[in-house]
Amino acid sequence: MKILVVGNGSREHALIWKLKQEPEVKKIFCTIGNAGIEELAQCIPVTPHDIHGLIQFADKNHIDLTIAGPESLLFEGIVDAFQAQGLTIFGPSKRAAKIMMSRKFAKYICRQYRVPTAEHTLFDDYFKAKKYIEQARLPVVIKTETHIGDRGIFICKTRNEALLAIKEIMSDGKFGDAGNKILIEEHLTGDEVSLSVFTDGIQIIPVPYARIYKNLFDRGKGLITRGLGAYAPVHVSKKTHKAICEDVIMPVIRGMALENSPFRGVLHVNLIITKSGPAVTGFKCNFDDSLAETLLPLMKSPIAGILTACATNQLEKSAVRFSDHFSVSVVMTSGGNPYTFSGSKRIIGLDKKFADNITTFHAGTKRDMGVFKTTDNRVLTVTAIDKSINAAFKNVYYTIGKITYDGAYYRKDIALEACNNE
Repeated sequence: MKILVVGNGSREHALIWKLKQEPEVKKIFCTIGNAGIEELAQCIPVTPHDIHGLIQFADKNHIDLTIAGPESLLFEGIVDAFQAQGLTIFGPSKRAAKIMMSRKFAKYICRQYRVPTAEHTLFDDYFKAKKYIEQARLPVVIKTETHIGDRGIFICKTRNEALLAIKEIMSDGKFGDAGNKILIEEHLTGDEVSLSVFTDGIQIIPVPYARIYKNLFDRGKGLITRGLGAYAPVHVSKKTHKAICEDVIMPVIRGMALENSPFRGVLHVNLIITKSGPAVTGFKCNFDDSLAETLLPLMKSPIAGILTACATNQLEKSAVRFSDHFSVSVVMTSGGNPYTFSGSKRIIGLDKKFADNITTFHAGTKRDMGVFKTTDNRVLTVTAIDKSINAAFKNVYYTIGKITYDGAYYRKDIALEACNNE
């Protein structure tokens, strides 16, 4: 089996790392790649957004399965383009990816198919939004209607914070056209969990629940980012799991099919477990950032066949085996600011031999004359697997202490509350 992975981040590195362990996978290609990916796959001189070039490569090299990594490619319609040429590709169509790209559409799906979510109001006029905020019950969550990553989400505890957020988005044009419309949501309270499922548009296979850390600073402070770490599994009661599958996941899957937008791929759902039950806070159309790096090392079953079955509508409702261990992943960035790259820096420590239960997944790295260097703000995700959450926590931070570069930054509290509760 020959596979092409499109993308060059730590999510794609984790997928390639998992695929490399499977005997049926004979050859893995990847677009551009990074210092970690190039050790496992053959990197090709085609950029991820050159969809025509990727189709030509896949056709010429008889690729059995292409895996579309970055969500932006799904929004551009890479899956539709490959399928039009009779090529097998894993990921949702452009229409299905709208559940992530358009928050208005996501709310429509929830309302139409009775999926619990936060109450919201949509605004396309700054002054009407301002007037609403002046009388709204606080706190509120403000989001750009168009998905521009998690930087378009603001949790506002005070009226001044909310007024500043809508000014920056709608009046100052901080996010360009993406800020022409906003959603103002009620702020839900409860435990946060995330669930991803493999699906062919009909059947689903859930993976373990996880907790993702989005805020820039410890204790949930600072800007909301693409994610700075995660841990799994998170314990969810059988009653809550049943409610999530029956009241959230399956209605969404059936609803997308009824809307002529069948979802095939990985559907990721962020949830708040409120006093009334689980409620959706957002959807992603792939593994969330840092989640693939957390979950795939726990996965015991081969993944190539599952991805192919999702892409070809042949997913069987059978269990996928996961380890009974715990996984903790911590993202290392460069410079602290999650959206600004401060220039290439030498990375010290990556040439060391780490323990067998430690894996470093590369994102923004390259190897220059044998020296590892940073190439982007998101540099590495370090993952530790162990029998207890405390052991995984200690091992991941022990390992990170051996890796350094100028401006290295990471959160210090990934999975800390789980350790305290163990």
